[in-house]
Amino acid sequence: KKRIYIYRGDSIKTINLRKGGFISFRVNDVFYNGDYFDGLLEIKDDTVLLCKGGEFYKEKDIFGMIPVEKDKILISTSENTFYIYDIQSGQSEKPDSPAFSKLEEILQSSRIYVNSIERTKSGYIINTLSNGIIITDPEFTIRAHYGKRNGLQDETVICKFAVQEDLIE
Repeated sequence: KKRIYIYRGDSIKTINLRKGGFISFRVNDVFYNGDYFDGLLEIKDDTVLLCKGGEFYKEKDIFGMIPVEKDKILISTSENTFYIYDIQSGQSEKPDSPAFSKLEEILQSSRIYVNSIERTKSGYIINTLSNGIIITDPEFTIRAHYGKRNGLQDETVICKFAVQEDLIE
């Protein structure tokens, strides 16, 4: 069985998950878990609940979740793409812009993975397992694409941190 352990003061609470629980995220003070068999789950008061519309994420590993608006979360998945999840309606849709369509073409051969996207003041930083780092504006227009050809040791970037707006580690 898969488990989540929650430390509170001097005790540890165990929450049992089905066999498909993979990665957990805390977004806007809500604790989420991606489950391959059930979809997007919320852990609330030590109870595992299917999020409204969460079944959309069945058979997709969720690799990243970041807030983009008050009630919207950008979710990266094992399908090498992103969805905007509306917490209120439960709807998930790909960003609707020509720039995102171009980015998605690149992502389809890039293998995004855990914590693959980070938001900055001027857009997003996306790390990949086979295509370096991609930096976009808020509408997903590619501003820069770094890989072996222009300075990285290789195309695999497992994690990154935006230390300042113009400095990535």
